Amino acid sequence: MPTVATAFDKIKEEITVIRKEAAERAVKRKKEAEEAAKRAKEEKEKMDEILKTAEKIDVTPDEDKGVLKQVIKEGKPDTSPPEGMRVVAHYTGTLLDGTKFDSSRDRDSTFDFDIGQNQVIKCWDLAFATMNIGERAMLTCEPEYAYGERGSPPKIPPDATLKFDVELISWRDAYAPDAKDEL
Repeated sequence: MPTVATAFDKIKEEITVIRKEAAERAVKRKKEAEEAAKRAKEEKEKMDEILKTAEKIDVTPDEDKGVLKQVIKEGKPDTSPPEGMRVVAHYTGTLLDGTKFDSSRDRDSTFDFDIGQNQVIKCWDLAFATMNIGERAMLTCEPEYAYGERGSPPKIPPDATLKFDVELISWRDAYAPDAKDEL
């Protein structure tokens, strides 16, 4: 029959094993986080390099430079969404200082909206109408094409110029029941 000391020693051994496993998991998570941070930094550097030379296209009707689009990756030609279609997109929104305020990519979930129906900020309605499926672009949106003087507290201050890294995944008829992506 085991003694109390033997049982205590067994518990100490089990605790040691549990602590070792926990430490190994922590080291693994730290390494994965460092690798993810390295990949993110490399992607940002690559994008910054592309944006240095990418043409700034004014997509506003009055050509007032309120919405500038820089193409990061070309999409499939002639596949821009007509007004009223449901757009499926990914985005990351930042302030001019680089502070991220929202990202569909971080949620691993696309964002859908009906183009030209005032469901999103003006900047998006204008810019996505010029994009092709698969296109990725950086949008710079002046306040009057974003959230204006009211901002969107607490993350977006009044009169903020915003930047959006956007990608048009697909579009479909917004009113068709159970519509599949058209393109």
